[in-house]
Amino acid sequence: MNRGQKTLLLMFGITLAPILAAQAFFHFWRPTAVKSYGELIAAPAATPANGYWRLVAADPQGCTDNQKALLFATRQMRLAQGQESHRIQRGSTVVCPALDNDVAVINNATGLHAGGLYLIDPHGNLVMRYRPDQIGDNEGRKKAMAEIGKILKNNEALG
Repeated sequence: MNRGQKTLLLMFGITLAPILAAQAFFHFWRPTAVKSYGELIAAPAATPANGYWRLVAADPQGCTDNQKALLFATRQMRLAQGQESHRIQRGSTVVCPALDNDVAVINNATGLHAGGLYLIDPHGNLVMRYRPDQIGDNEGRKKAMAEIGKILKNNEALG
């Protein structure tokens, strides 16, 4: 093998090495830690599509103090999104006398059995669930707000 052939093989090796490394990482290495704060839900079509992201407060016991706290959290999280807040609608699974005018009551939602705050995409699919204890304090709400902001940022074409 002469010098030119060795140089050519070296160039192919340098070019091929990153591709092979990427394939090896993709097929054989999986990250062990999950970085999402809420519970990721892969449930199709919980509600009819309406073109907006929805933050839905769900409490199976009805209009309780917990439901009112969840509704307050939906308001704060929507407002915290700043210029992206127009892409989010607030919702509730029960009719509460203390509902604001901008809260839609969602009666026909499937999969909202456990209490908490649900994020629903514009196609009507459940995306995330935050338990009441996760968003019960300011630190938890900040984490949830940041995560929802990232979801909105990475899905600009939706909603």
